[in-house]
Amino acid sequence: MPRVGGGERPQTWDARHRNFQGCAIRHRIVGLANSSKLKIRDYESGGRVMDRGYLLIADILGFSKIINNSGESAKNDAVETWLNLVDEAEKKAKLHRKPQLISDTVIASSSDDEIGLRKIVQFSRYLLENGVKRSLLIRGAISYGAYEWGRLTYGRTVINAHNLESNQDWIGISCDGDLPRADTLWGPDGLVCYPPPLKQGRIGLQPVVVWAVPEPSELQTASSAFPLAKPEEFMEWPWLRRLRNTVHFGRHLKSLSESNRESWAQFNGSII
Repeated sequence: MPRVGGGERPQTWDARHRNFQGCAIRHRIVGLANSSKLKIRDYESGGRVMDRGYLLIADILGFSKIINNSGESAKNDAVETWLNLVDEAEKKAKLHRKPQLISDTVIASSSDDEIGLRKIVQFSRYLLENGVKRSLLIRGAISYGAYEWGRLTYGRTVINAHNLESNQDWIGISCDGDLPRADTLWGPDGLVCYPPPLKQGRIGLQPVVVWAVPEPSELQTASSAFPLAKPEEFMEWPWLRRLRNTVHFGRHLKSLSESNRESWAQFNGSII
């Protein structure tokens, strides 16, 4: 199988070189200067003081099918299950503010420091691992930067997270390629360097949230359970591709050494 970087050297993640161009990749994380402040003056927003930190946008895959396939009682149960999942994840991660929910989308934020990054990753991991147990299959993205949080949550960071989230083709949560402090979380309980599968665009290495990917049979059961799917409904190719991409990621995680943190900061696997 072909390997990233031609198979001669493992590629490591670098904020400025997120591609497969060979040995130009340097094992160095490029952070942002003066990133410890929780507030900044964003002159692109008319001088408004905006939050700066980590922001997650995540969706339930197939939520419209869940709603359309459900009667009123089942519909209420599905919504309650989603609300409970987000509440549990928030308590587990101890976020500094309550996430926002719009239909099948959750927006969560955390502070601009290493603790904030750990919390948003923990929140993400809980959604993934406990969502799949309830047939709530999560796809999301973590971005970093300035944003306005309130009745209207907006900003370039929100747009970046939304664009990355919607372009992914799996069950999983990846991060901005230039995510500050990612180097503090490489490992089995944090982040891994991996090329997240996209619907379109270049193949590139990015930090990805590590989670306990279930066995293929469990993923298939979760994706075909009512009301996500109707009884006797045939699985379609888009779903199968998502599941395959997710299974491939799970197998890659199993190939890494839990004690060797360095192995989580580089990718030396096959991309096909």
